Amino acid sequence: MRCVLSGSIDGTINIYNIFNFKKVRHYTHPYGLPIHHVAVSTSPLYAIVMFSKDDATFYSYSING
Repeated sequence: MRCVLSGSIDGTINIYNIFNFKKVRHYTHPYGLPIHHVAVSTSPLYAIVMFSKDDATFYSYSING
């Protein structure tokens, strides 16, 4: 899948398809804190990893929800 991710200070991550520019998925930080770093893992499973400096914790979510 070809996609682009955006993390924001309102605590949300959006994943967009780069071919038709439609939003594919939406994730929210569990406590609504700002997202400082976002990464995608493709091995062994597709996953989204986010980090917020405010709570100094990594969160990982399956890309399938």
